[in-house]
Amino acid sequence: GGRLDLYLVDAANLASFEAGEPFTAQLVRLDSEGGSAEATLPSGAGPWTLLVANQTALSTTMLGSLAVAVHPANGASWSGDDPVLETEIRVPPGEYLAVELTREP
Repeated sequence: GGRLDLYLVDAANLASFEAGEPFTAQLVRLDSEGGSAEATLPSGAGPWTLLVANQTALSTTMLGSLAVAVHPANGASWSGDDPVLETEIRVPPGEYLAVELTREP
């Protein structure tokens, strides 16, 4: 089986990632085979992008499911349900999937 790399980046670091330059990420999970990961985003910052990258497989297209849930942090609350994205993914070798996380005004 293959593995995917997960990164949670802001706009500036997304541009660096896309240009093949060094970047920093709020969340880094290398060689992920599944499971879950959590990250706390600074308030007032964003938008944030979750990158699901297939950068190490030379000939394997990765297929699977992606679920992203957003929850309020530090005792904060909001009305309504927590936003959730669930989708099937396909990430060819050397490519990545980008999921932008934005806050509505």
